[in-house]
Amino acid sequence: MKKILLWGIILTTIISLIVSFSVMGCKEEAPAEEAAEEATPAEEAAEEAAPAEEAAEEEVPVSLKIIWPTGPFSVKMEEIVEEFQQMYPNVTIELEALEPQFMLDMTRSQIEAEEYFDISFGWGGNANWGPDFYTDKYTYELTPFFEKYGWGDVQVEGAKDLKSPDGKWYLLSHAGAITHNVIYNKGLFKELGIGEPGPIVSWEEFIDIANTLEDNGYIALTLGGANKYNDNNLFCNIVTRVVPADVYKQYLFSSTVKEYKWDVKWTDPEILEAIGYLQEMNDYLANGTLGMEMSEAQSLLTTTNDAGMYLAANWEIPTIREAADEAGVELGYFNFLQIKSDIPPVVAVTNTSVMFVPRYVKEENIETIGVFLDYFIQPEMNLEYTAFIGSSPVVVGTTNDDLTAAGFDPLIIEMINTVSDVGSVEIFDAWMYPELQNASISLAQGIMGKTLVSEEDINSALEKMDEITAEQRK
Repeated sequence: MKKILLWGIILTTIISLIVSFSVMGCKEEAPAEEAAEEATPAEEAAEEAAPAEEAAEEEVPVSLKIIWPTGPFSVKMEEIVEEFQQMYPNVTIELEALEPQFMLDMTRSQIEAEEYFDISFGWGGNANWGPDFYTDKYTYELTPFFEKYGWGDVQVEGAKDLKSPDGKWYLLSHAGAITHNVIYNKGLFKELGIGEPGPIVSWEEFIDIANTLEDNGYIALTLGGANKYNDNNLFCNIVTRVVPADVYKQYLFSSTVKEYKWDVKWTDPEILEAIGYLQEMNDYLANGTLGMEMSEAQSLLTTTNDAGMYLAANWEIPTIREAADEAGVELGYFNFLQIKSDIPPVVAVTNTSVMFVPRYVKEENIETIGVFLDYFIQPEMNLEYTAFIGSSPVVVGTTNDDLTAAGFDPLIIEMINTVSDVGSVEIFDAWMYPELQNASISLAQGIMGKTLVSEEDINSALEKMDEITAEQRK
């Protein structure tokens, strides 16, 4: 009995100890479990951080190549690229600069050879490579980006028709218009007793000014003819002041004028009349104009004081202004020129600068390309860009304060206001189909270089232009 009682006490003691240890163990485990429960927010934070880490992983490196013309266009684009890369560190952009006169042919050959690039710049002439340009034979369709970013609302006048026949977008234009103005030395004009011109000057007034300058030993007009497009610009500027704009448009093979009937020819008497004005103006140009670099031609006005006038595109104004300020030359301008009283001067011509993407672009780069193009096309960025190169912006609602803040030269602002104030100003895309433009340049250079001197020679050159236009109109 005593043994049973003893074993009972021992068992009770053991059970008590077991229970005690179990309770103590539970109490010791509870803080650990509570600590584990308290660690849950950290786990939640880690889970919340996971998408950010995934996003960081998604920012894979992207390399883009942009082809751009040399000169002020390229300098400004370098700044834009640098700013964009700071905003998007995962993006690396290579900028290849080509001479402007070779841009069209070289870019097209690169597309055909599939020499890789992502974005290219083009003037209106690029848009006139032919109907294939508006298909995936050459370019990548940008319609989804137009819809996503609303680019259709910011297209410049004259570029809103840069669509394929089925209404798709392949080209993105940016704001800007070209005006050709005569820049003159105000101090020299005052010294010679020439009254301050214009802003609109007639042909007769121009000839009087030119004669006064030459009679006093000065070059009347200077032009950088080594840039072959300046020769063509002079020819086109005269033609558009002799031939009504709605007729002149029919001479062009342009996407913006497909609605016109093709019932005019370059051999028509109106063109011969315009060529007569070109021949007369040629008598007042500086010797050696055809081979003269733009910088050399500008210096005759701004530095050496040898010339009274310089025919300039508005994008040249910043360079001319800088040189004139250094030499202490005060500049004035007038619009070039009102030749016929019943045809208002064409003081602004849309140059329809465009950007496009080649057809073979890498799909993984497309979204980044869209982001970059949208950054570039923003009105604020666009205005800053056009301010740098001096082009007149075709941005709805742009005020003088906006232009001043963007850095536009006061002379450019005056010109823009003149364009706004002059009645019946024609604004259109003046670019021809490339082969036709080359023929037009040859014609202008032949007349200015006096290698085309007879009416028969000139008619022969114009017939060649008719052949090219007829081929492209098919």
